[in-house]
Amino acid sequence: MIKVLYVEHNDDNLYMLKTRLELLGGFEVLAAEDSEKGCRLAVTEHTDVILMDLEMPDDDRWEAVAQPKRAGWPIRAGSPAGNQQRENFVARPATANSYAARDFGSATGATIHDQTRTRKGTPRLGDAGLPRGAHHVACNPTQNKILADGRAHKEDPMPRSTISRRNLLKTTALAAASAVSVPYVRHSYAAGKLTLGVWDHWVPGANNTLTKLCNEWGEKNKVEVSIDYITSQGDKDLLTASAEAQARAGHDIMSHRAWQIQAHRNVLEPVDDVIKALVAKVGPISPVSEYLAKHEGKWFGIPTTVGSQVKPCCSRIDLYKQHCGIDLTAIFPANENRDPKLVDSWTWDLYLKSAEQLFKAGFPIGLPMGQTSDAIDSTGAMFRAFGSVMVDEKDNPKVDSNETRSALEYFKKLMPFNPPEVYAWDDAGNNRWLISGKGAGIQNPPSAWAVAKRDNPQVAAQCWTHDMPRGPAGRFVGQLPFFYGVWSFSQNKPAAKDLLQFLSEKEQSRQLVAASSGYDLPSFKSYYDFDTWQKVEPPSGTVYNYPPRGDEQPTITGYPARPDIATQIYNQSLHTIMVAKVCQGKEPIDRVVKWAQNELEGLLRS
Repeated sequence: MIKVLYVEHNDDNLYMLKTRLELLGGFEVLAAEDSEKGCRLAVTEHTDVILMDLEMPDDDRWEAVAQPKRAGWPIRAGSPAGNQQRENFVARPATANSYAARDFGSATGATIHDQTRTRKGTPRLGDAGLPRGAHHVACNPTQNKILADGRAHKEDPMPRSTISRRNLLKTTALAAASAVSVPYVRHSYAAGKLTLGVWDHWVPGANNTLTKLCNEWGEKNKVEVSIDYITSQGDKDLLTASAEAQARAGHDIMSHRAWQIQAHRNVLEPVDDVIKALVAKVGPISPVSEYLAKHEGKWFGIPTTVGSQVKPCCSRIDLYKQHCGIDLTAIFPANENRDPKLVDSWTWDLYLKSAEQLFKAGFPIGLPMGQTSDAIDSTGAMFRAFGSVMVDEKDNPKVDSNETRSALEYFKKLMPFNPPEVYAWDDAGNNRWLISGKGAGIQNPPSAWAVAKRDNPQVAAQCWTHDMPRGPAGRFVGQLPFFYGVWSFSQNKPAAKDLLQFLSEKEQSRQLVAASSGYDLPSFKSYYDFDTWQKVEPPSGTVYNYPPRGDEQPTITGYPARPDIATQIYNQSLHTIMVAKVCQGKEPIDRVVKWAQNELEGLLRS
């Protein structure tokens, strides 16, 4: 086992390399976020090789590299800066054994093996904590003292209630996952093994239902199944999938959020046979899921029930009645008997009028306008309702349009009726606003209502999930599907596909939706008759209208641009930034549209 120390201040880079080397096998990876802590770990942990970022925010980065090398440690240096850092490295050959533009990619494992094999006879750490024959390996007096003292570095104790990306990185093993082995194991008869890396559900007990279903399938098919439930805190699920894709090793089946199927399609097994069988049995799939998981006629992901969601309105029944004279339960009843005239009356114009009334009554709506998914999803759906498109399917920028200007003019009127802090909200901000009792409505899955049942039951009893308003181009709701993908390097692809077809069928999906109290939303419209959405309470029928019904159309921000362009539109939060520039920054609409046009042209060039 080779002990590797990686000195890097970026959490994502730390996690990625740690995961990739551990997947390759034969490596134990220690992490330090600055050179001072790196020196401590080098001394106390007797590391074999050091990987160091040259862009560390330390006083003398080159000395931080040079001193350990002089003391006998193999050093591989890297940075994202490319040519300038490479030139500096070449000009200072005493600093490291090798250089990489912070890719530390597939060649890194082989390089580490080579460097540690040639290290025989080099100084090892002595009893005092210094390499034998070395005076120091630090780069400043503080670090010299660390090494001279030879004391182990002690981190400040982490509060048990605090989970940060950095603390999570330090305290987790591969995938930041809690491993759950399915109880059924029959080695002598097993047809093979399957491993799943799946999204760790926030609803208590929801994971247990998925484990139970996999257990049933495994027992029937004599396959040993194990599941890693991977947290999405700090995007650990995304980072794990990326690490496995690059290492070509890991689970057989992996959960992927939204755009990740397109990102990893080159290492995913086509699943057209599974999709064809499901569609033949239960009907068509959501167009958004097809847009995200299909490429050049082939499906590379299977839409999951678990985690998939839309983000419609969740409003206070009592406040809309009292201050606006609007009965949301009459417009959107918990049954199929909708009055088309009432539904047609729920427009963005009425939404604006009621937002002003609620604001004056002291209960503003809360629409996040930051750069996280809740804000991006709901804002993108609103732009779509006005007919605004950023880039069309033929790579033509379309943002400079009357439709975009109309949408921005609307936001200029609407945003003053929101609390001013919405521009800084994360994905929990709108939830907290509704649960606090201060807000009259948000756009979100039923997660805020579910938490309110526990933390503020009086608010939960007045919550009603219902359709988004209709705009000039239609009624649209943001959808965020999750997918299962089978890696092309899986050792048991037939079993993986069979399990995923089983999990995607209607009865299994019914159980998963029930376990999530109606939060999870399958991509098959024929599944919208599940009674969970009608039964959960309070009040009875509160989430019946969570699945898109009537004329409400699912969409995803960035559509209809091809997915590799749309994902950049989404991830760069162009829609919410435009609104913030106009409404918070008071910039002229024409200038903001021109800015967006330039950004899109840059994306298309790259």
